[in-house]
Amino acid sequence: MGADHRRTGQRLSGPAIRNSPRGGGRFVGPYVQLFYGAVILAFMSGVLWGFATKADGRRATLAYALSVLPALWAFFTTGGGAHAASANLVIGFLGLLGLDWLFSRWGLTPPWWMNLRHLLTAIVVLCLAATYLRV
Repeated sequence: MGADHRRTGQRLSGPAIRNSPRGGGRFVGPYVQLFYGAVILAFMSGVLWGFATKADGRRATLAYALSVLPALWAFFTTGGGAHAASANLVIGFLGLLGLDWLFSRWGLTPPWWMNLRHLLTAIVVLCLAATYLRV
């Protein structure tokens, strides 16, 4: 068990933090990013689902079916280690951008949506690409 730095004056770092009960391996940089990326990708399925509620008929059916794809992608493709997970999340976020474009083209999103999604997707892809190159 790791020592508390408030009592000893020493800070935990490196292997000590990874092996301590408070800071298991899942709380180390790239793993936090990858887990958070999967959560956000799944959350974006909910956003698309909300946009799908504005559609009618066959388009609504298709929009609902497409809206669950990011969550399914995150669930099925992020368990193969950090390297594969970061690559699959990049693909997932680029695919999400395609779905955003389609929903926007169908008039289901606010007019400013694609400007926001282009910026956020660029930032996310750059961060995940950095993780891919480091792990």
